Amino acid sequence: MPSANAEPTVDLSTLIGQKVSVNARLKPIIEAIENKYPIGKCAQHPTLHCLVYEPKQWHFNLDRNQICVFAMVVYKKEVNADLTEIPLTSVHFHQNQTIGYQSNCGHGPASKIISTATMPHGYGYHPSYLPPPITPYSALPAYSFPMPAPLYSTPYPGSSYPSPYGFPLPPAPTPGPHSSVFISTSSSGYPVASLGHQGDSWSSPPPEACDLRVWCKNVGLDETIYAALDQMQFQVGDKVTGIPSEVWKNAGLMWFQWQRFQKIYSHYKHCK
Repeated sequence: MPSANAEPTVDLSTLIGQKVSVNARLKPIIEAIENKYPIGKCAQHPTLHCLVYEPKQWHFNLDRNQICVFAMVVYKKEVNADLTEIPLTSVHFHQNQTIGYQSNCGHGPASKIISTATMPHGYGYHPSYLPPPITPYSALPAYSFPMPAPLYSTPYPGSSYPSPYGFPLPPAPTPGPHSSVFISTSSSGYPVASLGHQGDSWSSPPPEACDLRVWCKNVGLDETIYAALDQMQFQVGDKVTGIPSEVWKNAGLMWFQWQRFQKIYSHYKHCK
């Protein structure tokens, strides 16, 4: 008779040859995982189903997605059925999926600052250049000749400030006849300049240039789906029709997650 304190395990032989759904096959494995790693077992995270990788002290929050991925790996016999072997080959059990990883790093991959183009002198706004303040007439030194004309002369290149003392300054160079300069402000607060032909009307970079993590967040896809798409080396703008199911399954996606991504991505491609 088995001991009451025996470690939970999964008898995979009971699932072989049965014509049942995948969810029904995974249910006993999921229950065994929840029993082996119950809430309160980890002293550092007493409110979570916490799985600890002892060699590196990695703590994983076994939420519903993580448990389903773990159960699928056990079902496919890629790890031991006694649930003591962590599926480190899955993207859902890498270091960047551990509890508190993003806060410990300070910034995630999505917070990288995109390098900005350096504006040439004389072309519009320049972040490091400000014109000197205009000196009032009362503070100017006395001259034996008449004061110059009011401040109506050539302004500083690309700015709305008139030149001090009314003396003319060299005119600003102008762009070529077939190009123009567009300046916008990125989310990081830095000005971003780009050159384009006349007639360009882009208000933002093409959708294909956006960051995958940012795109997933904007359209409501969770971190689990992002990690799988990143493992598949997917980029926004790629075609997803005809992808074999083995590809997204090996990346750790469940069937409903893949269907949810396809529906959102199809709507995005249709509306852009």
